[in-house]
Amino acid sequence: MTIFKEKQINKSLPSLLGNMQKIAQSVIINAKFLSDFEINDRLTLERCKEPSLFAWYVYDYGTHLFPLNDMNQVAEFQKEWLQGQSVFENKKQSNDDRLYVLNVFTGDLKRVFEFKREKNLVDHLQKAAG
Repeated sequence: MTIFKEKQINKSLPSLLGNMQKIAQSVIINAKFLSDFEINDRLTLERCKEPSLFAWYVYDYGTHLFPLNDMNQVAEFQKEWLQGQSVFENKKQSNDDRLYVLNVFTGDLKRVFEFKREKNLVDHLQKAAG
């Protein structure tokens, strides 16, 4: 019997982060904007201790990562980010925005298509999460 609890090792995280990095580098227009991913997203995922699903939005000027267990954050993303993007459409340098659902412990990374036209993003993301 041991008195120390073994730290759970997430073996799929390095592969997941590698795939995310490739995506971020292909979508984000300037290396200086990769800090969203390199600092914030990476740190959040590395600190994740329980199996968790996240939504990950990648656009020309950075990324936005938020947990799918908080539907208020999903609704806020839909209202503040997606509906607000229409204001910037003519100023954006790229229209290659992407949305993914990722599972930190399995390493799954699924792209969500047609998310900008979705009226109920919560349902759309839950379907993508499977």
